[in-house]
Amino acid sequence: MFYALQSLLFFKALEYIPASTATLILYFYPVSVTLLSVFIFKLPASSAILLSLALILSGCALVFYDAFVKDLNITGIMLALGAMLGLSFYLITVQFFLRGEQPLSVTFYAILFTSLFYMFLSNPLKIFKMNGAQFAITAGLALIPTVIAVSMLYRAIEQIGSAYTSIFSTLEPVVTVGLAYLLLDENVVLIQVLGMMFIIIGFIVPNVKYLLLERRSKAIDSVELNNTSV
Repeated sequence: MFYALQSLLFFKALEYIPASTATLILYFYPVSVTLLSVFIFKLPASSAILLSLALILSGCALVFYDAFVKDLNITGIMLALGAMLGLSFYLITVQFFLRGEQPLSVTFYAILFTSLFYMFLSNPLKIFKMNGAQFAITAGLALIPTVIAVSMLYRAIEQIGSAYTSIFSTLEPVVTVGLAYLLLDENVVLIQVLGMMFIIIGFIVPNVKYLLLERRSKAIDSVELNNTSV
């Protein structure tokens, strides 16, 4: 239900405010997911997590820099905030219900009930009025960014939790802007490049501790192996 609701609210927000503004508001979800994880799942709010969130939010603000210079309609802002909160509770709910469940099974039911939700908003028989190109695009969107992406999202939440998954998924603006530049010939300004660097650094920060621990562990194992050989 949260998946369908947050997507609906986001699309409705686009009717009132620019996409950059709506997307910037949506990307506050790593903060809300982390806060919810601290209270619900007792996630330690380490300095690395807080630094990562600060870098990611700063990076998103720079990537969507034009969001600050466009009209701010209160209805659109409220809808975008609703989408952000819906996405946050969706990720937390997924982590809670994934306990003892297979990610693919949860994916199936999530997409099934989302489809049923949207059937009440639009006539599904319209699919038969599509031409070949429209059907191919629809099928591609259903397979790649929906079925495959959602399955991988649930798998990630199962492995590392919703807070870390939300942090790592903020690499999406970097990929989006990069592909828009390469495939759509869209202009990318310096401030956006700086924002993407902030996001990438924020993406790396939570992993630094574990990378250092892994390197230290390998070094200790190497020393013990040499001592054993001697």
